[in-house]
Amino acid sequence: MSSVVVTEDKARGVRRALDTSMPHIEAYNLKPKDYLKAAKETDKDPLTRQNVMDEHGESISLTRLEAFAGRAPNHGGYVIVRRSTSKAGVKDVLEHEMRHIFKLMRREAAFANRAK
Repeated sequence: MSSVVVTEDKARGVRRALDTSMPHIEAYNLKPKDYLKAAKETDKDPLTRQNVMDEHGESISLTRLEAFAGRAPNHGGYVIVRRSTSKAGVKDVLEHEMRHIFKLMRREAAFANRAK
């Protein structure tokens, strides 16, 4: 999978703007073919699916979006993936998708509390 990693400076700037603690997040700009592979894999996560339903009001595939955020169990955190051909700027995508990550974190915490 070829990708361009989003710089730490951009991620830090967005985090400061959101003024919240930062979980481990990896962000990538992927070529369309690689984006589709990542989207299909992330589409399997139920909490990510719920976030998509909340945002769009229906269940749509991540392959139809310009970017997405999801859990990345292999990395011990979260991932933001942006289609390299997206018209949305990197900073805008990071801010938008980080908001989804914080929502995912709240859902995970609520789920963990219910399981106790």
